Amino acid sequence: MEEILTHLHQYVPQIQYEKDVTVPVINATVKVTEGRTHSILLGGDQLSQARARSALKSKANSQAPQKKLEGLIPTIEDWHTKLTLFEVIWKYFVRPESSSDHGTAYQLRNLLGRSNVVTKPKKNLNACEDFLILLLRAYVTYAAMDVLQMENVDDTSNSLAEDLWLKSNEHRRKVLDSILTSIIDKFVDVKYNSEPLSSKDVVFSYAKQLISIGCLYMEFADGVKEGDGEGCCDVGATSWLLLETATGRTMHLKQCNCCISTSMLCPHSFQKR
Repeated sequence: MEEILTHLHQYVPQIQYEKDVTVPVINATVKVTEGRTHSILLGGDQLSQARARSALKSKANSQAPQKKLEGLIPTIEDWHTKLTLFEVIWKYFVRPESSSDHGTAYQLRNLLGRSNVVTKPKKNLNACEDFLILLLRAYVTYAAMDVLQMENVDDTSNSLAEDLWLKSNEHRRKVLDSILTSIIDKFVDVKYNSEPLSSKDVVFSYAKQLISIGCLYMEFADGVKEGDGEGCCDVGATSWLLLETATGRTMHLKQCNCCISTSMLCPHSFQKR
């Protein structure tokens, strides 16, 4: 790893300059060449990140910035976090043995003819992502239809006032917030330290858990697309705990602890989230 970092360090932006330094011992002024680096991110998976950090620590006592390999910041790429999250979702929700159970992800996969949606997401992550988004939209649409008491997507909800569209924007926003709150309360698991579900309706429980973890992934994906680092960190505090529990990878737990610790240094507006 040290050889790899040494090779990559040549691409770190650096500025070298000379300055006069007075040496009291010889009572003279000498010219010293110093450098200033502009740090860049070094992306990879968690194993690569751990090895890169160890390699940088071994160079910490070097004198010159080039020897210390300054300017390289190891970080986990979002793609690897996404892949690990997909592995957890596929482990619990996309299982071949559930192909005969109506409403499950694998049964819908066969019904829609999505043969490119494989059981191991890393073999075709794009197809798996498209399928999850399609599945999540269908579940959310059905959840909205249930709350609005609609039989099909072409119906008009009887729970909404006929003159709603003539009301002010503020009034319509409050109505929309009320509908969304009802959907979340019924179909999304947002509670913690709660009692285990006692419902015998396993289909509803399956759909609720799938919507919950699907919304968590969509929040993370939106944060990546919009460059919302705080949003990704906020989701990470929850998702990494889930990943560590499901996969047994302690590195996820360390990352979660780092994420939570970092939030203590963030603005108050972020801590409130």
